[in-house]
Amino acid sequence: MKCVYTHEAVVDLERIRIFLIEHYSESYSSIIEELIERVANLEEFPRLGSRLVSSPIALELREIVIGSYVVRYLILDQTINILRVWYGREDR
Repeated sequence: MKCVYTHEAVVDLERIRIFLIEHYSESYSSIIEELIERVANLEEFPRLGSRLVSSPIALELREIVIGSYVVRYLILDQTINILRVWYGREDR
């Protein structure tokens, strides 16, 4: 399987990156790198995240917590679509 980031997920990562640069300038890159590396692990273990109960039965909509961040993704055929990424304390 292959991970593909949606436009919204890319925007989320950029927003997180900007926040980290402003507040944690020395460690921001390692946090972003870890997020991206752990998301890449989904290519080998796509069902690692929890399935969302609210999703229709036919959809493989899942979430995984990576440190303080939540990644929501959808498995379709052989593609893992990374839908959104946010800080766990964000008001969602």
